[in-house]
Amino acid sequence: MQFQSTPFTLPLLLSLAITVIVIAIAWRRRALPAVKTFLLMIASIVVWLIGYTVRWAGADLATQLLGLRVVYIGLALVPVAYLVFALDYTGKHAWINRRVIALLCIVPVVTIALTWTNDWHHWFWKSLWQDTRDGVAVLMWERGVWSSINAAYSFVPGAIATAVLAWAFARASNLYRGQIGAILLGSIIFWLNGLVSAINTSVFQNLFLILFPLSYTISSIAMLLGIFGFRLLDIVPIARATVIESLDDSVIVLDAQQRIVDLNRAAQRMFGWSATQALGKPATTVLREWPTLIDLCCEAVMVRTEWTTDAQRVYDVRATPLKDTRGNALGQVLIFHDITERKRAQAESLQHQRARAMVEERERLAREMHDGLAQVLAYLNVQTQAVRELLARGNTRDADAHLVRLADIARDTHADARDYIFGAKTAFAPEQGLLAALEKYLARFSENYHIATELCVPHALEPGALALETEVQLLRIIQESLNNVRKHSRAQAARVSILKHLDQVEIAIEDNGVGFDPAQAAPNEWQHFGTRIMRERADEIGARLAVDAAPGRGTRVSIRLPTQAKT
Repeated sequence: MQFQSTPFTLPLLLSLAITVIVIAIAWRRRALPAVKTFLLMIASIVVWLIGYTVRWAGADLATQLLGLRVVYIGLALVPVAYLVFALDYTGKHAWINRRVIALLCIVPVVTIALTWTNDWHHWFWKSLWQDTRDGVAVLMWERGVWSSINAAYSFVPGAIATAVLAWAFARASNLYRGQIGAILLGSIIFWLNGLVSAINTSVFQNLFLILFPLSYTISSIAMLLGIFGFRLLDIVPIARATVIESLDDSVIVLDAQQRIVDLNRAAQRMFGWSATQALGKPATTVLREWPTLIDLCCEAVMVRTEWTTDAQRVYDVRATPLKDTRGNALGQVLIFHDITERKRAQAESLQHQRARAMVEERERLAREMHDGLAQVLAYLNVQTQAVRELLARGNTRDADAHLVRLADIARDTHADARDYIFGAKTAFAPEQGLLAALEKYLARFSENYHIATELCVPHALEPGALALETEVQLLRIIQESLNNVRKHSRAQAARVSILKHLDQVEIAIEDNGVGFDPAQAAPNEWQHFGTRIMRERADEIGARLAVDAAPGRGTRVSIRLPTQAKT
């Protein structure tokens, strides 16, 4: 093999080096959409460039012929690879299948085979010779039948691919036109060069020799610019137009510098911006009226929150960081999902639940007061009859003792009635929940009865952890337990604790009173009517109630129940 120095060798080597750099950069990001077909196309160009470099650098006919045959390996494959890339890049994956690719490769495979076996049939070129021009040996040949067929065929997939990209360019937003334009620029120059090569007349020979290496350099630089300048293939524009623009949700995309690089039509309508007004500007400037959204833009992890606009629209906002395959930050995407109607429906449902719960609670309180008062009145009636009999027998001492007892019962009954009214007046707002109602009740309880109360909540309950009806019943159980503390314990302090154990909630009411022995408790049913009510309420919400007491160490009442399942 012999080589010569020509004016075209250095430009060809430079073009080859730049194209190899393009391959290296794309290979590192091969997991992104359409990169693999992009690599296939550029690899075909590299084969073509290697062949042409050998053809122009070769000094003898054998070396130049080897280069020509390598040229046609790349030349035959580039149009097919270019079309496959264009279809893949523009999202027309249904057109890319084994049958279509096999049909497209028939002519290229025949071309490659004929160039390497031309000495047997001369279908590709009839003859080869060298011509010396300005001291440079140039390979010349007379075209055969298949050479013209291959030239005509090569422009078909190339023209289709260029048309597909041009259609995508026309439909793309301003943000992505630079990205597609970089590909179009390289491909148009590339195919103009092929046209000049195909004409192959003496008029274009010198122009062809000058433009050929330059065209590959410009094409490689244009594609490199697409990768670096426009982040080629990070987001496929046609897939974006199909998916993002069709969303009802508003979508805003930020780059690593927190500049707005994309937003769909829904976001434009929502914020009242046009793409021209927002694109390229810092999010801190465009979103300055909404500090909550600016804070989301600074998050390095996925964050989800609710945001209410001045127009009282409620949005579920999700901020998700965008990263490349190596974990490097590319930017962030903000998605706004309108949940106004859902929140309104939830509020209405909650209001209905509240109304139903309050009605049921009033009925229960009325029933409990009726049952309790009925038992007390029956007891008073029995005791009154006993006093009358004692007075009739002249036993005034025993009669006086019974009257004192009756006075105590009347006083206790009055206090119980007042407690029922006090508990019934405790506001229970669903939007505030159990804790707010309980804090208010404990403050009033401590003020009214001079028993120091404490609410201990180490870990706040998640919203919706307990159903509204459950929270109402728990509040009433706590009230009844504290009522027993007031009446029987002689305590100076009481504490209500709410503890979370995995999927269980435990509420404990403890006092520092005198306590009692449960086994020796008085059997009078009306005295323990409150305990029975607490157990009934606990059973109704599927809770387990336990009483732990002993003389001298106070009493502990605990209610344990599962949290509400999330849907």
